[in-house]
Parts: sequence; structure tokens; C-alpha cells
Amino acid sequence: MQAVFFAGDVLAAGVVFEAQRLGIRVPAQLAIAASDDNDLMQHLIPPLTTVRFPRYRIGQRSAELIVGRLAGEVTGSAHEDLGFEIVQRGST
Repeated sequence: MQAVFFAGDVLAAGVVFEAQRLGIRVPAQLAIAASDDNDLMQHLIPPLTTVRFPRYRIGQRSAELIVGRLAGEVTGSAHEDLGFEIVQRGST
């Protein structure tokens, strides 16, 4: 079996459609996964396995850091792990 990972769900959805057009069985012959967890991907056939990031929290934390720096606050590390979740669905 071959597998491919895409940086975005929309690209992965296009590959699912093209694989089906070519008669390639997903996931039996080609496993497909991506990142973003676009709401529509759970309705794709087969539903797309994806990586879900805490987008709201990323934006919130970014704003907190920017406002803090503008106020002269010293922020800690330049890197902060806010986590992720693998949402396993039918494409893998």
C-alpha cells in the first residue's frame, strides 16, 4: 500500500476524487491524509483522515503575544506547543 499526506484537506480531497476516477481504491490501494480538518471532509467518500489544530487557540495566543510585546512585556520561548489531534477516518 502507498500513502500520501497533504498540507491541506482541499488538495487531499482532489486526490481522492482523482484516485476514484482512475479506479484506485482508497484506502485499500492508496491511503490519503491531510491537515486542517475542514468540516466538509467528514462527508467525503471515504471520509478524510486529517490532523486537527486548535485554530482558535492559535489565533488567541498569537494576539496575546503581540499585545504583550507591544506593551513591553517579555515573552518566554519563541515556540509554544498548543497540540494537535489526529482525526482518523476512512481514507487511511
